[in-house]
Amino acid sequence: MSERSRRKQRVQDDDELSLESVELDRAIESELLTCCYCQAPLKAIPLDIDDTSGEQRFFWACRNLKTKTCYFPMGLPNNIFWLKRTEEQRKRNYFPRPDIKFLPREF
Repeated sequence: MSERSRRKQRVQDDDELSLESVELDRAIESELLTCCYCQAPLKAIPLDIDDTSGEQRFFWACRNLKTKTCYFPMGLPNNIFWLKRTEEQRKRNYFPRPDIKFLPREF
């Protein structure tokens, strides 16, 4: 079992919100939203809005995609970084996080 898995299990076993669990959540969030190729932050790129449901499509990409110095997440399955957010999430300016359970093992 990896160190990360052990830490996550300790947090799950703890019923109270502790400083350790908050720090772990921040570390996971930071790692999740960082490009694994160039270490730049990932950025949510809003796309079109469905007029009937109010849902908006968007995708997470490396901020260096704009300057064409990094192409993450090109080549990965679309269901990880190409997502939708509800109208309410859009109003709150909230972007759901990438669905990492579908990431290939090497990532």
